[in-house]
Amino acid sequence: MFIYSTFPNEESVKQTAKHLVENRLAACVNYWPINSVYEWQGEINEDKEWACIIKTHTSKAEEIIEYIKANHPYSTPAIISINVSFHGTYKSWLEEQLGI
Repeated sequence: MFIYSTFPNEESVKQTAKHLVENRLAACVNYWPINSVYEWQGEINEDKEWACIIKTHTSKAEEIIEYIKANHPYSTPAIISINVSFHGTYKSWLEEQLGI
């Protein structure tokens, strides 16, 4: 499973990534800077943000989502779950990292 989210700065995404990996909720978190255009409270906004993909197992998804909701700097964080299939030795590594 992938969980996609965005953050206002590198510090907040890095803190989340480290927590998730250290607590075996995610095997890996990729993050990178992005430019976002969106409407918020009736205004069009353009911001620099940080996006991430959290690589995990479906059994860990709810705990990750609850952690993001409780610790995210945004009042309405983007949290998007995407079902994917991992294969071969990468799948074995991911399961080992997550204790599955």
